[in-house]
Formats: sequence, structure tokens, C-alpha cells
Amino acid sequence: MTVEAGQWPRRYKAPALYFPRQPKAPAVATGNPAGVLTGNMVNNFSREMLGDNNVSMPWKETHAMDQRMQFILEWKEALESKTELCRRYGIQRRIGYKWVQRYLRDGPAGLADRSRAPLHHPQKLSPERLARILEIRARHPLYGAPKIRAILGREQPQQHPPAASTIGVYLRHEGLTRPQTKRRRTPPHSRPLAHAVEPNDVLSIDFKGWFLCRDGTRIDP
Repeated sequence: MTVEAGQWPRRYKAPALYFPRQPKAPAVATGNPAGVLTGNMVNNFSREMLGDNNVSMPWKETHAMDQRMQFILEWKEALESKTELCRRYGIQRRIGYKWVQRYLRDGPAGLADRSRAPLHHPQKLSPERLARILEIRARHPLYGAPKIRAILGREQPQQHPPAASTIGVYLRHEGLTRPQTKRRRTPPHSRPLAHAVEPNDVLSIDFKGWFLCRDGTRIDP
């Protein structure tokens, strides 16, 4: 059977490639039998490599606002092109132009992060509809969101009424509804029923209220 390179039938498996295992590094004999490098060992190793035991390497923490301001300062110096400056800062040219335009328009305050909330909500209810919802609720205090939605649909059939959940959120925001109280669960019990000892020893029946017989007689159990 001839098999092309890279193509193997499903019932045949491609030969596995075996690589010899690399020998493990010997464990550190003094004070660390597991051979784990701790922070102190890394610092000592770095000092030996640098040849100075008094060298300290603190972490430099930079804020995004500081980096943007430094980017603007270097852009104003014009020592290199904007493309090279964006490449050195690891950002796209579009992002670099955005921060430059914000700085030119708003100054240093334009480099701060802005809210990402949308400026326009297409599904937001108009003030007229919100006032109409409050008017219907004031006229019918016991009406909930589904009934108010039905009334709005009858009054303005050419417009799609808001969802019942949206009306409920607005009523809750205005303090016109109360949260539904949770029902207390009764612990299970078997009384007054007794445990059956023999077949047909205990009989039970559901109580469903009064009912009428075929002859029209009312039975009240």
C-alpha cells in the first residue's frame, strides 16, 4: 500500500516520534534538597553575575496615564517619526493618533480613561411614555406591569408597547412596587395519618371541596 507523505488511513496510526529524555539538573545540596530556586537564591545569583553585592533591582511601576504623557512628550520633541514611536511603545498608529488628538483638544485631561457606557439607548422609554405609565398606575394602584402594558398597547396600537419587565423595573425604581415575600415552607409530617401495618390498613383521599352528582345533588364532604 502506497501512502503519501502526511496522509494516513484512519485505521492506521502515524508512527510516534520518540525523543530521549533530558537529564534532570542535580538538586542543590545545601539547604534546599528539592532543587527549588527561592527568591533569595535568585537575588544572590543576580548579584554574582553582576559582580556587585550592593546592586538592588527594584520593580518599576508605571501607570497608564504616565505612559501616555511620556508618549506625548516624546512626540512633541519630534526626535523620531510617529510610526517608530508607536512601535516602541507597542501600540498601533491609530491608538497613537487618538491620544495625540485628545491631548490637542482637551490637554492632559484628555489622556484619562473615559466611560464606555453608550451615549444613546435606542430602547429607552420616552418621558411621555414614562409619565403615562405613572398615570395608569396612579389610576389603578393594583395593576401590575402586564396590565399596564396591555393598556398601552390598546391606546397606541401603531407603536410596540414596552416589555412588562421594563415597566416593572421602572415601577420598582419609583418605589411603586413591593418585593414579593418568600413563602415559608412547612416541614413534612405524617400526622394525623398512621403508618400502615397491613394491606388496605390506611386509606387517604384528596379534599377538593364540594361537587355535584349526576342528579344535581351537591355534596359537601
